[in-house]
Amino acid sequence: MAISDDPDIPAEGMARAALEPPSSSQALERQLLDRAAQAFQGAGWSVQRQPSLPDMRSGPDLVIGKGSVRYVVEIKASHVPRHSLLQGLLADAILQGRVMAKAFGGRPLAIVGASNISDAMSARFRDYVDEFGVGVAWGCLDERGRFELHGPHLEDVSAPQLELAMIDLRPAPVSPDLFSDLGQWLLKVLLAPRLPKELLGAPRGPLRNARQLADMAQVSAPHASRQVSELREKGFLREEQGLKLVRIRQLLERWRAASSRALRVEVPARWIIPPKNSRRQLGLALRELVRNPREAPELLPRPPRWRRDQPRGCLGLFAALEAHGLLVVHGAPLHLYVDRPSQRMLEDLGLRRAEPGEAVDVFVREPRFPRAVFSGAVAVDGLPVSDIVQCWLDVADHPARGEEQAAQIWERVFEPRLFERDE
Repeated sequence: MAISDDPDIPAEGMARAALEPPSSSQALERQLLDRAAQAFQGAGWSVQRQPSLPDMRSGPDLVIGKGSVRYVVEIKASHVPRHSLLQGLLADAILQGRVMAKAFGGRPLAIVGASNISDAMSARFRDYVDEFGVGVAWGCLDERGRFELHGPHLEDVSAPQLELAMIDLRPAPVSPDLFSDLGQWLLKVLLAPRLPKELLGAPRGPLRNARQLADMAQVSAPHASRQVSELREKGFLREEQGLKLVRIRQLLERWRAASSRALRVEVPARWIIPPKNSRRQLGLALRELVRNPREAPELLPRPPRWRRDQPRGCLGLFAALEAHGLLVVHGAPLHLYVDRPSQRMLEDLGLRRAEPGEAVDVFVREPRFPRAVFSGAVAVDGLPVSDIVQCWLDVADHPARGEEQAAQIWERVFEPRLFERDE
């Protein structure tokens, strides 16, 4: 159950390391584990805590049984109630639960927990499990009393009575994260004056203080203020005649390291009807997906802006760099960013999920940081395309000669525009 939060140790789920103190998620997991065990025992289930097998380094959090029914339980938790983070934890629990269930002879039960889980977030978890966790029972718990389980024979399990002393409604103290979703978006707004509008779709204007940054980026003033304070404390920001990023080389390298640890949801897909030109077909499919009948014939303004009820999508990685005219690595896979890849969305795009062993035409990716990805996108020939900073972050560690492509972006775009002479 315990998960290391040290960002220097490679492990599944490490993207959340920068979001919370190491002890907070572990303490919450222990609390939720106790609650779940009490609930199962109260409903007449036998409960084994953290059993192990001789040939395994660690076992599941719980193995529970009632009659002929046996569940193997994996619990993952974070104090930060952010959907993308919790969905990554749920994915971890599903994957580990399946492995543990085979080893211990039961059905997998994946549970995700947080300080607070809303009804809307729970509904999105349900959609995710329906699509990617077929055959896995699941649940979500939080510190405010939510106790929700979905799966055969789990209907009789209800939340145990909680002692008030166990519930602390105060938010856990979290250090500002420069590379959270909003943090990355604010960094792009701070970088925007140095980059052409066709390469980065962020607003531009005078930024004398954190309040103006908040207004420009359309984020809360406290969040912008925390970001400015953290950047200043770490030596990446000067406030002489306005907000100015400095030591941008080092900042970008830290940004890249944080991005490389981020969990990714990526669906390998194939065209239902194979086209003659896959790149052109992807553009046509994306154009149709984001088409807004209220917009002018060019379909999207520059930069792209979406209505709340409108699907969001943009070309990513090498496909985006080709649209920018900066592609130097040819034959690389096509990537498409969409809000939530689903079976219906794939069909709307003319795609289907690729079977194991099949060649992949398009990788459909859900962004780990949607605000930063979609708000920074630009329009090229009427198509939304990832901004140049996002492209660099995404391709830098890609196995398809990504390092070479990233070096070209660094040399052709970043060197002449972003760095001071003394950097």
